[in-house]
Amino acid sequence: MSNGGAIPFSSMVDLMQGIHLYQAVATRVRSVVFDSAPCYPSYTAAGGAMCHALGTANPLVHAVVSVLFGVGDTLLRLVRSTQATTYFWHRMQSWAINDKVLERYLVSPTDPLFDFDEGSSLVTHRQKQAPKRDIQLVNFQDTDHVLHLRQNPELYKESVREAVAYAAQYSNQATC
Repeated sequence: MSNGGAIPFSSMVDLMQGIHLYQAVATRVRSVVFDSAPCYPSYTAAGGAMCHALGTANPLVHAVVSVLFGVGDTLLRLVRSTQATTYFWHRMQSWAINDKVLERYLVSPTDPLFDFDEGSSLVTHRQKQAPKRDIQLVNFQDTDHVLHLRQNPELYKESVREAVAYAAQYSNQATC
């Protein structure tokens, strides 16, 4: 999933952990693949994503958009007790559906919208948190944001095949 999927993913984890009806679903999840995600939430990252979507590289536009995101987040904090972006990142660091989930983070240090150092730190944190689980960062070296499949199809397909094969091992087993 990309960042568009990573944001609701943290809410889905909350549901699967806290509501009995969804706990049966949680026991069946086996693989999660993040593509250029999750991005560390910052005003600069948000501004960069918006400017990328608008097709502009103008630094002045980027600065203005980043400030607007900062103002929006400040207004949200007046209504909520926590900073929305910080809450999301903490959820990504600590999510736990079950102990059999394979995690893949498909990223590139040259992705202008993905903070590679923060992403790497997240994966390291997750690996320490669950040392028996298969959690890996797949480094695509020099691909642009969400273009891993186009620019390196073999590595991308292998990463996804591995996640699907892992999940398939459990497809005929009773998990509830």
